[in-house]
Amino acid sequence: PQTNRIAVAAPKDRRPSSALNVLLCQNGTSGPAPSQWPAKQPSRRATGTHGLPVFLQSNAIRLGQPHVLEALLAAGVRGVLASYHSADAAVSDALTLAPGTHARTEAGIRAALQAGLTVDLNAVVERRTLPGLAARSEHIVAAFQPHAREKAQLTVGFAYPTDYFDSAVYRAHVAPLDDVAAPLAQAVAILRAADIPVGP
Repeated sequence: PQTNRIAVAAPKDRRPSSALNVLLCQNGTSGPAPSQWPAKQPSRRATGTHGLPVFLQSNAIRLGQPHVLEALLAAGVRGVLASYHSADAAVSDALTLAPGTHARTEAGIRAALQAGLTVDLNAVVERRTLPGLAARSEHIVAAFQPHAREKAQLTVGFAYPTDYFDSAVYRAHVAPLDDVAAPLAQAVAILRAADIPVGP
């Protein structure tokens, strides 16, 4: 999908119009997790050997396999942007079109944190995820934060979709920004209360 990361106003900004201050930034296009493509493996190894840190965008489902995680660490991978759209497996399956992978994604996230990787959990904000945004934040605090070695290791982001591969699905589920503000503000407040960094 094509998405924009959402930047939220700093807590000190109390203007009524800035209760959330939704900004669209970091326009990008994402696709299948790089770890699904064997052709990507040599380039990651080559980059690692030159001493450059590597950051992987992934659904994290293979990070729970020790041999995969060890190979990525050896290749120079230092962090992962993981798609984690919902704490509800059914909602997650509907968005990822990968039924049954939710538990493996969660296991991969925990393994990555335990291995010392930085982990940025990203969620697409649309009609199917809005009702569970607060529950997602609560689950992140309970299920993932305890595995982080330090504060900056676990961060959370939100993305607003600008298109999907299937435009009909996009039109059916894109949420007006006016509907996004309140649930997103609540989700962000839960994370900030737990001292988890939120941002683009």
